[in-house]
Amino acid sequence: MKLLVFHHAICVVQMEYSEIASVQKLDRRRNQEMNGVYSVSFDSAQGQLGTGGVAYVSDGKVYGGDANFYYKGTLDVSGETATGQIHVGPHQQPAQSIFGPLTEFDLQLSGMFRDGSFSLGGNVVGHIGMGIKVSGRKVAEL
Repeated sequence: MKLLVFHHAICVVQMEYSEIASVQKLDRRRNQEMNGVYSVSFDSAQGQLGTGGVAYVSDGKVYGGDANFYYKGTLDVSGETATGQIHVGPHQQPAQSIFGPLTEFDLQLSGMFRDGSFSLGGNVVGHIGMGIKVSGRKVAEL
């Protein structure tokens, strides 16, 4: 009887491991689906609209920019949920961000990725009142 219970526990663990492996495989596939070049737009919780830009997403890494700023960071997809952290910095001076005089900052973002588009919301790290919405639409495959 003990052997049967032990065997049952092993089967349960193997099933759970196989389910986790399936989810991880699906998540890797979703991250690969996200690979591409995106037209991005953003606005702050204070109502300031950004000029828009371009972001290149490859295997969870993000690189991009607009007329005044560069972006680099990570973006991860699990199912239809996307999360990321993006560093934003100026590539020319003077630069005015949608957050006024704050010109170099990190964003913590989360939201949705579906059908070649994403919609994310979040804040400047360390500045809860500085919210942002970021939208992206895939314009080219890699």
